[in-house]
Amino acid sequence: MKLRDLRGEEPLDPRRFGLENYADISGVLISDYVIRERVTTLGREIRENGFIDGVVLCVMKGAFMFHADLVRRLDPRIKSSFVNVSSYDGQKSTGEVKIEGYNLHKIGMKDVLVVEDVVDTGLTMTRLRDEVLSYNPNSFNVVTLLDKPDNRLRGITFEPDYTGFIVDKDHFVVGYGMDVNDQYRGLRHICALR
Repeated sequence: MKLRDLRGEEPLDPRRFGLENYADISGVLISDYVIRERVTTLGREIRENGFIDGVVLCVMKGAFMFHADLVRRLDPRIKSSFVNVSSYDGQKSTGEVKIEGYNLHKIGMKDVLVVEDVVDTGLTMTRLRDEVLSYNPNSFNVVTLLDKPDNRLRGITFEPDYTGFIVDKDHFVVGYGMDVNDQYRGLRHICALR
């Protein structure tokens, strides 16, 4: 399955997916079926590129569903852990990046794959990348479910190694683990808010 660039596409009518009772959801951007197909493809690409025995760092909380589905498509010898990296308050980026959770000293000389939900301004992943690289991993790659390259901050050159879908910079997305103020994580589709 080829990388899908969804920029310019309108969300699908939420009534088609039984979501008509959620007034703040404008529509479905990516259905659960399309997500599953793409995650399977990403898992195959990552395996084929030699990631067999490394550490997968899931960026909490938004990437937890993506992480769970992806690691089941990777080699069972991988180690999986979680890191809290935040730069959002509601729908706005604060510009400050906080990294908490995982003891990064454990990643020295290991292959590291970071699983992210959305790469937006690039600030969060740039900060996490710099922090992880300071511990001298054998390799470092990022897989993101969604990428918003049109939102990169000036001077940020970060690009993910693997991308599920490219979406409009103006869509604030929820579902499949992603939230707004801890709501809508449990939606199986990726939806746009009004």
